[in-house]
Amino acid sequence: MRRETLVDNRGRRWYVEVPETSQERARGLLGREGVPPEQAMLFERTRSIHTVGMRFPITVAFLDASMRVVALRRIPPGRLAFRLLGVRHVMECAADAALREGDHLVPVEPEEERNRAEGAGSQRGVG
Repeated sequence: MRRETLVDNRGRRWYVEVPETSQERARGLLGREGVPPEQAMLFERTRSIHTVGMRFPITVAFLDASMRVVALRRIPPGRLAFRLLGVRHVMECAADAALREGDHLVPVEPEEERNRAEGAGSQRGVG
């Protein structure tokens, strides 16, 4: 499973897992009730998902090829979310995720994220 950090046009950071095997893709957020709102699972080159076997609702963000949110749906357990016109990727989020239609998600470079983490760590020791 690959991990990435995305930032939206409002400055919010999204910590996403990107499944790379068919087994990881099949599992999705299954069994992860209580996932923090800023964490998500990004399914690249996917246009639809299901919540069969899940015990909690999720918010699904449908993204176009440029990673712009074209639609949001709250999906209860045991349902299918079918593909929409123009959708290239799907992101499964906590039910209370703060995404909006029109948000544009951009990857944060690993070096930038590392520098941010190091800066926060050095500030903790000051006091």
